[in-house]
Amino acid sequence: MRADDVTSDDTALDGSTSGARYTDITSRGYYEFGTEVNGAEVVFSGEADNSDSGSCELWGVTTNGIGELIADLSLITGTAWADMTDPDSTARLFVDSITIITENHVKDVTVADSGNNRFAKVGFDTIGYKGIYCRCTVGDATEISRLTPWIRTF
Repeated sequence: MRADDVTSDDTALDGSTSGARYTDITSRGYYEFGTEVNGAEVVFSGEADNSDSGSCELWGVTTNGIGELIADLSLITGTAWADMTDPDSTARLFVDSITIITENHVKDVTVADSGNNRFAKVGFDTIGYKGIYCRCTVGDATEISRLTPWIRTF
C-alpha cells in the first residue's frame, strides 16, 4: 500500500467506523484507576452451569473518555464456584477458559490459568488509560448470565 492510497478521511482510519473506538461508556462495567497503575488483570464470574459461554470486549478508556478496544474475549465457565456466602451453591461459577478472539492493544494481552477449573485471568498493560470498560454479552440458557468482571490493578 502506498501512502497516497490512505488519507485521514479514510474510514479504515476512523476508529468509530471500524469498531475500535467506543464512546457510549456507562458506569456499569467501568472501572477507573489512578495514573500510578501500570497493568490490570481481569477474572470473570457469572450465573451459569459448567461449560456455559459468554463474551466480553475489554476497552481501555483514555483521558478524553473515549474507549479503545483492547481485546474481544470468548469465555467459558468451569466448575469453580464464585458464591462464597453459600458453599453449596453452584449458581455462580468462575470463568475457566478465556480465548482472545481479537487483540488491538499496543502491548501483548495475555491469558493465564485457562482450562484448569479454577479462574482464568486476562492481563494487559494500562498504558495511556485512566480506566477499563468491560462490555459483556449474556444470553440464552447455554450462556452465562449476570457476567461480572473482577479487576485487579498493579
